[in-house]
Amino acid sequence: RPMGLYERGDTGDDSTCEPYWSMSYRGDGRGMPELLPPMPFPFPMDMSVPPPPPPLEPSSFVYVGPNTNNDDEEDDMSSSPEPVSIADHLRLRNPALYHRMSQRKVPRPTPSRVREGRDVISPAEMKARNQRLYEKLPEVVEQKRQDEIARQRIDRLRKLREDDKARRHAARRATHR
Repeated sequence: RPMGLYERGDTGDDSTCEPYWSMSYRGDGRGMPELLPPMPFPFPMDMSVPPPPPPLEPSSFVYVGPNTNNDDEEDDMSSSPEPVSIADHLRLRNPALYHRMSQRKVPRPTPSRVREGRDVISPAEMKARNQRLYEKLPEVVEQKRQDEIARQRIDRLRKLREDDKARRHAARRATHR
């Protein structure tokens, strides 16, 4: 009896990931054994953990025939597919999310971007810039002008009071002699 898609090809005594055999049937009814990629876990998976990413190319797995010995199997299986970036995995697994993430606004530059030559603005620089821009607003300029006029008036009034006080004091001295 041919083994199904999820049946183990070995005795099942060990916990390592072994290849699975599957029978693909042609139209003439003859079965053709083929090697499926190893299952990631031979035991039930924890559903709170996301599943591992699927293989990108089924052709990256090498077919090892039943007549080969262990040395050849190790050599053939050692050729692994090229590493794939996280962005490519995301693009292949969830194209809509990848598109939304690629359309996001670029965040403020990080220190790693600064090392690459891009500028970063510190919070103190940002506050100083905001203060300069705020001081140039017409309402702010007018308010400062009005405050300066009021300060000058108060200074003049204070000086007049002091002069008047000094004059009265001098007049009082002159009358008491």
